[in-house]
Amino acid sequence: EPLLKTDGTHGLAAAACVLTPITPSDGIENVLRHRISGDNRCGIGLGRIQLTIKYGPRNNLVIVVHKIEKLEKEEDGELPDPYVKLYLLPDRSKDSKRKTDVIKDSCNPVYDERIEYALSPNELTQRTLEVNVVNKKGFFHLQKSNIMGQVLIDCGLLDPTDITNWYDLQTPMDEGDD
Repeated sequence: EPLLKTDGTHGLAAAACVLTPITPSDGIENVLRHRISGDNRCGIGLGRIQLTIKYGPRNNLVIVVHKIEKLEKEEDGELPDPYVKLYLLPDRSKDSKRKTDVIKDSCNPVYDERIEYALSPNELTQRTLEVNVVNKKGFFHLQKSNIMGQVLIDCGLLDPTDITNWYDLQTPMDEGDD
């Protein structure tokens, strides 16, 4: 739709999608990630999650799960009951598992929950943070998986100057136990 510019003329909105291929190292081939300038979605995909990740001076990895945007509704049109489940891989034990609260009936839940892991700087470089967005309603339905999307973050590549980011949810590579 034309927009009225400040000089009184009409122009087109500059919100065209830019397609960025996902590399084979991401584990998914022949898939495109759709983006609009400003990091908004084109309405395609599994949604996205905003996280703050930093390594603290007390040898602790601090994760703040801020919010999720644009989760898909269930097949029957019902809104999901999402929560976030984290593991510090390669450890998939109960000691490594952390969860947020469940937000009922929301495609855009807000958490602002802080999660911590104690680990040395050497351990940090050898770990991957697995972030799963899980639909609590999935436990009561006969469906293959209740994981709505997943992000894998190599802790050895964390940038200490860039701690709050949006991450696009991907199709789960490995379904964890719950």
